[in-house]
Amino acid sequence: FLPMVTLARKTCREMRLRFWGRWLAGEAPHRADREKRLDPARPLPDWIVEALPADPGSIRILDLAAGPVSSLGTRREGLQVELVPIDDLAHWFDRRLLELNLKVPVPTRFCAVQDVLAAFGPSAFDLITTFNGLDFEEDPVEAYRELLKCLKPHGKIITFHETGTPADRIDHEWFRFFHVSEKGRVVVQQKAFRCDLADSLPDGVVQAEVTNGLLRTTVSRRNHPLEPDLPILPAVAPREIPMISLHLPKTAGSSFRALLESIYGDGLRTLYRVEETDPKHIDSLPLEPGIRCLHGHFQADSLDRRLPGALKVTWLRDPVERVVSSYFQFQRHPESAAESSFNARLFEEGWSLMEFARQPEMRRQVLWHINAVPLEAFFFIGITERYDESLRLFCHLLGVPAPEPSMAHNANPLKGVTERYPLCRAQRDELEALYAGERVLYQQVNDRLDRLIGLAGS
Repeated sequence: FLPMVTLARKTCREMRLRFWGRWLAGEAPHRADREKRLDPARPLPDWIVEALPADPGSIRILDLAAGPVSSLGTRREGLQVELVPIDDLAHWFDRRLLELNLKVPVPTRFCAVQDVLAAFGPSAFDLITTFNGLDFEEDPVEAYRELLKCLKPHGKIITFHETGTPADRIDHEWFRFFHVSEKGRVVVQQKAFRCDLADSLPDGVVQAEVTNGLLRTTVSRRNHPLEPDLPILPAVAPREIPMISLHLPKTAGSSFRALLESIYGDGLRTLYRVEETDPKHIDSLPLEPGIRCLHGHFQADSLDRRLPGALKVTWLRDPVERVVSSYFQFQRHPESAAESSFNARLFEEGWSLMEFARQPEMRRQVLWHINAVPLEAFFFIGITERYDESLRLFCHLLGVPAPEPSMAHNANPLKGVTERYPLCRAQRDELEALYAGERVLYQQVNDRLDRLIGLAGS
């Protein structure tokens, strides 16, 4: 994905200047909105109050791309409101307001969206909001990531976006992004670029609804416990503890299955076939009596109703190493072309490693499987590059003997599990950028693993 070209950014800026020029001059159809915004007694909107914790006392609100006058009022009985409107056209607004002899309730400050974290610091706001303001950014997804850092622990980002037809989007997407709701999930798109917002924000919880013709997107911070406690398991044999083991592709899941077989025996059921793991049909999957552990490729929360109260476990791998390993796994098994259209295209079009890695299906593979399930919902998450110490921790937590180190199953025969692929600098740099969201998750799991190993003394 490349940022919008300079010409498009210039056109976007010119359009905004023309719009706000007409607005400040009071031209129809902007007169009524202009009068409301200039009213110093304008109340704080109800939707903001509803989004706040009960009786906050005081709040600090950031209004992004607010224009010359914020659309948000500040008056609310029993509530102290600090409104901070920002816009990268603020200097131009100041000149026009002076020429027109207009005074505004809260002056707009000069600040670009990408500079908010540098300007205000982390945990600075209770609420960050905008109307279409992120649609004109060079990288709105990265903007969300940075803005999340600016929220207080219980803060929210609430953005509103026009919902146009596909034809409308085609006409305008050369200079702007669009937020689109697809089955309750928010997709940010422009030309050939499509990004599932929830998948790209491992530190955020994303909600969406369409109201009054606008797509309302709410993003809040995911709360990760700083110091996880060691879990307390029921006083039963390990094989009686229900477990859901999510096998993310190329993360040593085949090796881990061998340990699960030694614990659960015939109480283990593996699920890999598409007809077994499709989210549309998984609720009707027949399970034999006595099954206590499910292991395979499926979404992390798709089997919760089949094994109520089951412990969730999985493994992660460095995203760059995972995708490269996946590519060479396919190359070793050309017969897999018959399994799906994605596999078929890989061989028919002769994808290179980088072409393979750029595919949306690969970029969201891990996040699709985790499906926004928070880290704290997992009993255990191992790290492939730290396989032996991760496995010792798992066995310690479950109360079973740790096995001797063994050769990894289904591994690339030309390299060890913990060896890095010898990529050139350009390849590694691009892959790290492509999988930036997954890398954040990977680092969080590494940190969590360190803390648990410290607590366990293992």
